[in-house]
Amino acid sequence: MIELVILACMADSPKNCKDVHLTFAGESTTPIQCMIVGEPTVATWAKDNPEWRIKKWRCGRPRDRKDDI
Repeated sequence: MIELVILACMADSPKNCKDVHLTFAGESTTPIQCMIVGEPTVATWAKDNPEWRIKKWRCGRPRDRKDDI
């Protein structure tokens, strides 16, 4: 499993930031697949969360919390 981690900051308070963890479902997801699917996934997340601004994003190992995408 691969996790997409988005660092997002509030649009009206740029010092108020959080990590958003999205886990790709599927056992055979590779880091390359995450990078390919990651960009449109981040764009969709940003569109659905207009109060937040994306600072950066990356692919990594899953954490304890899981929000399947």
